[in-house]
Amino acid sequence: MKNEIQHKKDIRNVGRSQQLTLPMDMEICIPEAAPRILFGILVFGAMNETYSSRKLEEACRYDTRYMWLLEGSPAPDHTTIARFRSVRLLEVIDGLFAQLMEHLAEMGEIDYEHLFVDGTKLEARANRYSFVWRKSVEKRLAKLKEKAAKLLSVPEEEVSLEMVKAALSKQEQLCRAQDVVFVSGKGNRKPPEQKRWEELRNLAEKWEEYFTHLEIMGPGRNSYSKTDHDATFMRMKDDHMRNAQLKPGYNVQAGVSGEYIVGIQAFPNRSDSGTFIPFFEAYGETAWPEI
Repeated sequence: MKNEIQHKKDIRNVGRSQQLTLPMDMEICIPEAAPRILFGILVFGAMNETYSSRKLEEACRYDTRYMWLLEGSPAPDHTTIARFRSVRLLEVIDGLFAQLMEHLAEMGEIDYEHLFVDGTKLEARANRYSFVWRKSVEKRLAKLKEKAAKLLSVPEEEVSLEMVKAALSKQEQLCRAQDVVFVSGKGNRKPPEQKRWEELRNLAEKWEEYFTHLEIMGPGRNSYSKTDHDATFMRMKDDHMRNAQLKPGYNVQAGVSGEYIVGIQAFPNRSDSGTFIPFFEAYGETAWPEI
């Protein structure tokens, strides 16, 4: 009897210790910080090559320099920092940069008479083997058009994706009208109607895929990365393997005045010839309002 009573007490204690309790108002557990303070933390972190939101959170808790930037506010968690950087900051970063340039001009640190522009190539955070080449896509698309023209019995210069889709829809209706049973797997012989339908479907899918590749590249590029559509494959200045390997990257142009960077932008162009005018058009109205 004594052992049974003790067993019931142990069960009650275990239930109490393992029960998860949450406050009714979860917002009181999430530290808040003013946008101005978060922006200062991000800028100071970038100056010290600290970009990780988790490392910034840790620095706000234990580094006296970041504590001073917090102005007595509680240390923000990494989720707050990441959300502020990826959502709110993107909407106002150009305006903040323009305000900084105006402030430097008022202090006499920069002027609008001299501007030095130079560029460099930086490797993108993308898979080095995720390349798509324009010449390869155009070559495959040409073979696809030739195959579609033979299948539809039309001249190659007249065949189009809409024509293939129309033939595919017509073939589907024919299969339904004739109650064609589609089969698959080893040992099953596909009927001619199914074979034609599958061939038309593959043509339409591949055609759309090649169109998508060309659309992503646009008229001014010959390649792009599947894991970073804005990156173009180009030769970098740092070639450790000495094999002239093409890597996904960006052509970064920076404008300097009075030893300050007054404009910076990343381009997918492999050479600088096509970046000068877009660089001025992008920053002419914000970074240099006096021009």
